[in-house]
Amino acid sequence: MSAAQVMGQAVNGAFLGTITDSTGAAVSGAKVTITEQNQNVSRSATTNDSGFYSFPDVPPGVYKVTAEKTGFKTVVRANVELSVSTTAHVDLTLQPGSVNETITVEATLPPLQTDSAQTGADLAATQAEDLPVANGRNFQNLMDLIPGATKADFNHSVFFNPQGSRNSEVNGTSSLSNNFQIEGVNDNERTGLLQVYVPPIEAIQEVKVLTSNYDAEQGTALGAVVNVIYKSGTNDFHGTAYDFHNDDGLNAKSFFDRGANGAPFHKPHSVYNYWGGNLGGPIFKGKTFFFVDYLRTTNHQAQFQQFSVPTAAERVGDFSDPALTEIFDPATGDTVDCLPGGNAKLCGTGRTQFVASSNPSSPNYNAACTPTTPGYNAGNCPNIIPFNRIDPIALKITNMLPPANNNLTASGTAKYSNNYLEHTAFSQDNNDIDVKIDHYQGKNDHISGHLGYMNPTTFQAPAYGIAGGPVGGGFQGNGTDKTYSVAINWDHIFSPSFIVQNRIGLNRYRNTAQQIDYGTNASTNLGIPGVNVGPFESGLTGIFINQGTNGSSGATISNPMVGYSASLPWVRAETDLDLVSNWNKVIGNHTIKWGGNLIRIRDDLLQEQTFSPRGAWSFGPNTTGLNGTGAPKVGFANSFASFVLGVPGQVGRDLAIVFPAYREWQVFAYANDKWQVRPKLTLNLGVRWEFYPPGTPHFPGGFSNYDPTTNNLVVAGVGGNPLDLGMQKNYKDFAPRLGLAYQFTSKDVVRAGVGISYEPFPDNTYAYDFPVKQNNSFGSLSGFGPAIVTLPDGTQTASTFANGFPPPLPATIPASGIIPANTALLINQSYDVINLHYLDPYIQSWNLTYQRALPGKFTLGVGYVGNRGVHAPIQYNLNAISNPAQFGAGPAGQPLHGFCVPGTTTCRTADTTERFAAATSDYNALQVTFDRRVGSGFILTTSYTYGKALGYIEESGENSNGIDYYINFRRNYARTDFDRTHMFVQSYIWDLPFGKGRRWIRGGPLNAVFGGWRFSNVVTFMTGTPFNFNCTCKTINTPGNHQSPNVTGPIAEPKGVDTQLWFDTSVFQDPGGTSFGNVGRYILSGPNFFNLDSSLAKVFRLTERFNFEFRTDWFSATNMPQFSNPNVTLGDANFGRVTSTVGGARNIYFGGRLTF
Repeated sequence: MSAAQVMGQAVNGAFLGTITDSTGAAVSGAKVTITEQNQNVSRSATTNDSGFYSFPDVPPGVYKVTAEKTGFKTVVRANVELSVSTTAHVDLTLQPGSVNETITVEATLPPLQTDSAQTGADLAATQAEDLPVANGRNFQNLMDLIPGATKADFNHSVFFNPQGSRNSEVNGTSSLSNNFQIEGVNDNERTGLLQVYVPPIEAIQEVKVLTSNYDAEQGTALGAVVNVIYKSGTNDFHGTAYDFHNDDGLNAKSFFDRGANGAPFHKPHSVYNYWGGNLGGPIFKGKTFFFVDYLRTTNHQAQFQQFSVPTAAERVGDFSDPALTEIFDPATGDTVDCLPGGNAKLCGTGRTQFVASSNPSSPNYNAACTPTTPGYNAGNCPNIIPFNRIDPIALKITNMLPPANNNLTASGTAKYSNNYLEHTAFSQDNNDIDVKIDHYQGKNDHISGHLGYMNPTTFQAPAYGIAGGPVGGGFQGNGTDKTYSVAINWDHIFSPSFIVQNRIGLNRYRNTAQQIDYGTNASTNLGIPGVNVGPFESGLTGIFINQGTNGSSGATISNPMVGYSASLPWVRAETDLDLVSNWNKVIGNHTIKWGGNLIRIRDDLLQEQTFSPRGAWSFGPNTTGLNGTGAPKVGFANSFASFVLGVPGQVGRDLAIVFPAYREWQVFAYANDKWQVRPKLTLNLGVRWEFYPPGTPHFPGGFSNYDPTTNNLVVAGVGGNPLDLGMQKNYKDFAPRLGLAYQFTSKDVVRAGVGISYEPFPDNTYAYDFPVKQNNSFGSLSGFGPAIVTLPDGTQTASTFANGFPPPLPATIPASGIIPANTALLINQSYDVINLHYLDPYIQSWNLTYQRALPGKFTLGVGYVGNRGVHAPIQYNLNAISNPAQFGAGPAGQPLHGFCVPGTTTCRTADTTERFAAATSDYNALQVTFDRRVGSGFILTTSYTYGKALGYIEESGENSNGIDYYINFRRNYARTDFDRTHMFVQSYIWDLPFGKGRRWIRGGPLNAVFGGWRFSNVVTFMTGTPFNFNCTCKTINTPGNHQSPNVTGPIAEPKGVDTQLWFDTSVFQDPGGTSFGNVGRYILSGPNFFNLDSSLAKVFRLTERFNFEFRTDWFSATNMPQFSNPNVTLGDANFGRVTSTVGGARNIYFGGRLTF
C-alpha cells in the first residue's frame, strides 16, 4: 500500500491508484469506493485491465478508500486527506479471502508528490488558524512559507487597498503576475494590482499555491496561482466564536520613534479588535450542508508622523543659513527671454543674489536682517528676500502650516529634515460575511455556491488640518469599498469515467475616496480663483516643493506641502464575470481533462492622477537659480524660495470630463493528459491557449492614444478609428506543458517539468490620453522661468496665485477623431502610448526536483527552479535621449523635439511613455523544503531559497519607472529590486504531549495545569534587497536618463545604522555632468531581514463538545528592528545612512476562541 499526493485539479482534486494482489499482479474488475467521512458522500469506480482506477473532479475533504472483489478480503484505507488541486495516489493490495472480511491499512510514510512536476504547497486550515498570522490575520501572509516567494507586503493607499491585499514576488516575477482565485473563480482586479476580496482566515479550509509548471488548466500567471477554498458544513454542527485584541499598551515603539528634540517618546493611542464567529452543519444530513462566517474588525489609532516643514526663517524669506544654497532674484538679469517670443536658453542668465536690508525704510527691508545674521555687511544681508517681494497668498499658505518642533538646533541641513513630529488619527472598520452551501442531488450531482461580502470604511486625518498635507503621500480623507464575491459550481457524473464541471462566478466592487475638504471652496477662500469650479474640483489646491538638480524627486519639505494626493477624489468600480467548463474522461491509464473559461471585465475608474481636479503648483529650484556655466548648485532652499515669491515652474489641473470605462473579454482553452505509463511513472502532457482581445471603451471616444510618429492623438471609435485602437490580436498564445514524475521507491521520487505561461496586459493605465483624461498644463519655457499660462483668447502670461487658473479649456473632438497635439495646450502634456503591436508576455519555466520520505513522517525536497521571462512589459519613454551622440544636448536632443507649436520655438519635451516595450528577465534558484505535514502533535514547514532574479523591471525601487539608462540600454539589466539571495522561513505548530488524549498526564489535577498547551512559531531570515544609487549632481542635460555617482575605489560596508554609515560615502563623487557615473545598478544590498512571530495557546476542555482556547500572539517577538535600505542619493544630508525601519517593533495580541 502507498499513498501520495500530486497537484492537478483547479477547484477539486482527484484520486487514482493501482490495485494489485499479494503477488504484485494487477487486479482488474475490482470495485473501488471513495467516501467523504464528514459528509458520508460516496463514489465508485472499477479497475481496468492494468488494475488502474481514477476518480477525477473530487471535492476536497477527508476520505475513506475501499477496494473489494470476490475472492479477496476488502481493504480499507481511511483518513486520506484530499486537497484542492491535488491528486491522492492510493495503491492497495488485496489479500485472498472473503469479501466480508475487512483489512484496515494505515500509511506508514508521509505522502509524496508522485504524479506531477508542479511546484508549490498546500496551506491547510490548521496552519491558517493556529500559526501567528500578522496584518489582520490575512492569509496572504502565509505566502511567506512558500519557496521562491518574497515577503508579502502591503502596497498602495489604505483607500485604494482597504481589503489589505498583500503582494509577493514569486520566482523572480512581478507581483502583478500572480493569479488569485476563490474556489477556482477569478479574484483579481483587472490590473493585477490587488486581490478583489480577501476571505477571513477563519472561513478558509485551505490555500493551494502553485508556483511553476502548472498543469494546463492553470494559467493567466507568470508567478503564483493561488486558490482559496472555503470551509464546508458536515453532518455534525460545528462552530467557533473568536476575538483578538491589541492596543498601544501591548506594542513596543519603533527604533526611530523619538520625542521632539530629544524628549521622551509617547506611544500614540491605538485599539484593534478582530471578532466574529462561524457555524457549519447539515441542512439535510448526507445531502445539503451550510457554512457561514461573520467577522468584524475595528482599527482605531493615532499614527506617529515625521514630516519636514519650512522653518520659521524660511517662511519669512530668510535663507541666510550658510548651509543653504544661494537664492537668485528671478526679476533680475535676463527676464525677457523667460517669456514667449524670447530665447529660452538665455532665461535666468545675469541674475543677482537676493540681498535684504535691515533698514525699515528701505524697499528691501526684512526684519530677519540683523547684525547677527550670517553675512551681514553695512546693513545688508545676502540670501534674504525683501519682505515686500513675498507673495501674500504664499504667506497665507505658510501660515496654515504648523511650526517646526524638532531638530531645531541641529547642525547643517539636518534642521530642515524631519523637523515636525505629530500624531494623526486613522480608523478603518469592516464587516465580512461569508456563506457556502453544498448540495448533493443523488449520487451524480454536486452543486455548491459561495458568497463573500465586505464593506470597509476608512478615515485618515490630514497632517495639517484644513491645509491637508503629506500623510500617506496626501491620501487623507474618507473612503468606502463595497465588495461582493459570488460563485456557483455544478459537478455532474455521467459515469465513473466521465465527469463535467461547470462554474459561474462574479466579482464586484465599488471603491470611492474623497479628500477631507471635498465640497468646500477652500482655494477660492484663500484667494486663488478659478480652482473650485464644481463639486469634483472642490477643496484646496496642491502645493509641491521640489528639490535639487537632475530631476531628483525627493523634497526636503514633505509633499504635498498643502493639499492632497492628485488621485483624490475617485470612483472605482469593477465587475468581472467568469464562466468555466471542465470535462474529465478516463480512458485506460489516461485521465484526460479539457475545457475552457470565458471572462468578461468591466472596469470603470474616474480618477485624475496628474495634477488633480483642484490643480497643483510645482515650485522648482532653477526659478531662483542662476543659468550659466559654473553657476552655483541649487537645492531645496531655491525651490521653497520660488514658492515664497509665488513663481511656480509648473501649474496644471485635471479636467474630469470623461468617465474612463474599460471593457474586455478573455478566452482560454486547454487540454491535459495525465498518463500513468507505469505504476511508478506518470507523464503530464498539456497545452493551453490564451486569447486576450484588445480592450475597448464602453462608448466611442473613451480611449485616446498618442501617435509618436505624427504627434496626433487618435480617439477610438470616432471618425473611423477602431474602437480597440487597431491593436493587434495575438491568436498564437499557445502554452505547452510537460511534466514527468518517477517514483524510484516508496520513499523517493524525482520530478521534472517544463512549460510556458502567459499573462494579460498589466497595470491600470491605458489609452486615457487627452481628451479622455484632460488636463491644462502650463510649464516654464526654459526651466529657469515661470510657468506660462495660456488664456482662452490665446494670450500667454506668467502664472501667479492671484491670477489662479484660467477657465477650463475642454477639448473639442473633431469628426475625424484625430487631434493634432501641436497647440500650446497639448504640445507638452505627458502622454501614454499603447503599443499597437504589443505581444503578451510569457515565461519559460523549468524545474528538476527530488523528494524523499524520512523517518518520523518528515519529507525533504531539493529542487532547481528556473525561468526566463519573454516580452516582459516595461515602460519606455519614447522622448528620452537614447542616441549617445546626443548626450548633453538637452531638450534639443530629444527624439520628439521636432514636434513644435507652429511659428514658435515651443517644442515637445514631455515624457511619452510607451506601454509597453518588451524586456527579458531571468531567475535561477535552489529551493529546499523540509516538512512534516501529517500526524498529530507536530506540524512543520521549512522553505529555503538560494536564488537570483535579474531583469530590467523594478517593483518599487528608487527609480520605479524601470529604465535608468536609455543610452547604453543594456546597463539597466541587473538584480531586481526585490531580489534576496537567501530566504529561509520555518513554521511549526507543536501541541505539547501533555493532557487528555496526549502521551502523558492524560488526567488528574496536573492535566488542568500542563494539558492543552500549544506553541506556534514562524521564523524568517532573508538577506537584504539591493539598492540603486541616485545623485543630486551637476546636470547631464540628457532628458530621460538617470545620473548616478562616480565611485573612486572599493566601497567599504561598515553596515551601521542611524548616525553610523551603512556604506563608505567618501568614495562617491559627482561625475561633473560630462558623463554618466560609473556606479552600477543594484550592486549593494541593504540590511538583512529577521523576524520571529510566536503564539502560545492553552485549550480548556469545557465539555466533550465545547473547548475554549486562550491565546496570545507575539509579532516580531524579539523586538529586533527591521531596517530599511539606506539613503542612496549623493548630495542628501543622510546619504549612506539608514534612517527608517520597515517593522520589527513587537506587537502583542490576546485572543480567545470557543469551539464546538
